[in-house]
Amino acid sequence: DQVDLAMIAAIGRKTVMEGSGSVSRAAREKRIIGCSCEFAAISGKHKVVKIWSMKHVDRNPLEECNLVDITMEQELSHDMAIESIASSPGNEMLLTGDRMGDVRLWCCGKNVFLPSSSRQWTCQRVFSWRSKFDLMSVDDSMQFAITSIEFLGENIFVTGSK
Repeated sequence: DQVDLAMIAAIGRKTVMEGSGSVSRAAREKRIIGCSCEFAAISGKHKVVKIWSMKHVDRNPLEECNLVDITMEQELSHDMAIESIASSPGNEMLLTGDRMGDVRLWCCGKNVFLPSSSRQWTCQRVFSWRSKFDLMSVDDSMQFAITSIEFLGENIFVTGSK
């Protein structure tokens, strides 16, 4: 995960710059080690993936405040409740699987005309096991809910259902 790699890199930097005891000292003093990253989260029976960014902020460690700013950058909407999510190895693509068996491929890009703008995710494709014109009951469709999804390399993915 991108968050894990960012934390490992931040711990490594702190160890090299300040010595091996600095990481233990930061943990004892309940300080966050400088880390910036972006992550996606889903919860419960929601139809939205929330993209969050976590940015390290240099502040006085004696102040009673966070050493990171966490902001929600974007919401990615689905038609049905989202059951699973996966990010590509390069972190430039997301896959989301919903309760009705649809998989959405989201790609990340930046506005070339506004270089200071944040990255934006757009739905590039919807994969579905059924035709848009098939009439099925909700119970029949929910048998194929995407409960697990994973990239198998950069351009191949696999899904699982109930």
